[in-house]
Amino acid sequence: MRVRDFVRVPMPVLLVSRAAPERVEAKVTKSGKSRRMPIADRVLSLVEACADGKGPDELLFITKSGHQMHASPVKRTVHWSTVAPGRRIHDLRQTAACLWQGKRVDPVTVQSWLRHASIATTNIYLHPLGSSADRTDLARLNALGARGVRSRQQCAMTSMDPCRRCHVSAGRKGSHGESRLSESNR
Repeated sequence: MRVRDFVRVPMPVLLVSRAAPERVEAKVTKSGKSRRMPIADRVLSLVEACADGKGPDELLFITKSGHQMHASPVKRTVHWSTVAPGRRIHDLRQTAACLWQGKRVDPVTVQSWLRHASIATTNIYLHPLGSSADRTDLARLNALGARGVRSRQQCAMTSMDPCRRCHVSAGRKGSHGESRLSESNR
């Protein structure tokens, strides 16, 4: 990434148009398209410091010795094998997507930032946090507190199937943690 790829106006972004994997010549991105990655205020001053005093064709992110920043020096610097054992640098994309979702960034915007052709691909990254409907329904359940909880014994005393009355809808879990199953699946 070059200094010219850091754009400040109308908002600070990094233009990602090339990939430069370690020990490989720079090439176009996998999709062949460029993308604009907005820079959050909390990291803007760090990016500005990297750009200060450099010409537009100079590398934006470099090592202390002035070489292009690649995964290996980053991993060494942050002690990757200790802080992120078994993880890849690429896993930071999913972390970022989940953090953005947690901050209520629109999924279509996340799709654009990650440069996914399909929202279905983005949803693969976002599923660990659940949907806004999940969060709303969970808040509703938590607001019920103990008043809405039925014990297994109370369920068994009903004339219906022992767990059926506790379940709000198919696929949800009952108050005692059992998945809703049909009689044939028990």
